[in-house]
Amino acid sequence: MKVMFVCQANVGRSQVAEAFFARTSKHEVCSSGTQVDELMAKQNPASAKMKDNSKHSLPYMLTQGIDISEQERTQLTPELVAGVDRVIAILTPEEVPSYVGESGKLTVWDIVDPATHVEQANELFDEIKVRISELVQEIG
Repeated sequence: MKVMFVCQANVGRSQVAEAFFARTSKHEVCSSGTQVDELMAKQNPASAKMKDNSKHSLPYMLTQGIDISEQERTQLTPELVAGVDRVIAILTPEEVPSYVGESGKLTVWDIVDPATHVEQANELFDEIKVRISELVQEIG
């Protein structure tokens, strides 16, 4: 089985979920974001790598013993959705693109963006960690 985690920018929630899932599951995993191309054009970072993009998830993951600095941001596309068995959107239901909902592969984890709730960032990432543990118990 291949699982994809999706958030908006692919620098926080989905990257954290991907890293925890990769560490604890035997299944394939990837992540992407619904607004990566748009945000990269605005922000103009040195690269798509997390070390050039992350303010919250990279330091958090280092406290968990996981280095995601070389992970790259990826724009969500219909082709990516077609290539996976399950999509976990860590977004509000309204933020999920229609083609993802129509795929029949969607699960929504309505967890707010740590970038807009900075004081709660670690708690939000902890919640993702708990949900990943539950998912791994469910599917292996």
